[in-house]
Amino acid sequence: MIFSRVLPLFFLGLSFSFVSVAKPIAQSVAVKRAGGDAGTDVAAVLTTLKAASDSILPKIDDLIDSGNANVDNVEPLFSQLIDAFETATASLTELKGKLSTPQSGPTKAELAASIASIITDTAMTLKKTPIEGRVLRPTLLRVLDLAMKNFLLGVEGIVGGTLVLLASLLTPGLLTSVGLIRVASLLGLS
Repeated sequence: MIFSRVLPLFFLGLSFSFVSVAKPIAQSVAVKRAGGDAGTDVAAVLTTLKAASDSILPKIDDLIDSGNANVDNVEPLFSQLIDAFETATASLTELKGKLSTPQSGPTKAELAASIASIITDTAMTLKKTPIEGRVLRPTLLRVLDLAMKNFLLGVEGIVGGTLVLLASLLTPGLLTSVGLIRVASLLGLS
């Protein structure tokens, strides 16, 4: 009879001892990366994407400005631009889930400014590009829009809060006017 009263108290005391010994979840989930922090890694991806876009977009601009732009010479360049965004997204996917403690990397505002520069340059080139089959097919524009949206989601997944900053840096109406509807919608600019 006394045993039936003591046994529940024993298990109650045992459960409290397990709670006090358990490690906090936050300490066991965080993993330091040997290569630096997330901001620095994202900045490296952005640098690569910026270099690719800076080499592709002027070629498209030159073709359009010279009047020699057509589907055969512009669409392959836009395909290269899409590949650059998809490669950047894949690189961000590799980084995702690898948390680190902040070190000396760029701030969210600096990352957002770099992304804004890439998006604005792309949008300005698209603004000059005749669509509807003459130079760029609408289907390729939708693929570019989706690739850019996925890239932005990848950045936000690693460095939260950059999309809000990015939206404040972009000109309202620019993205929708050139057909980047998904990107504009993601940023709340549509």
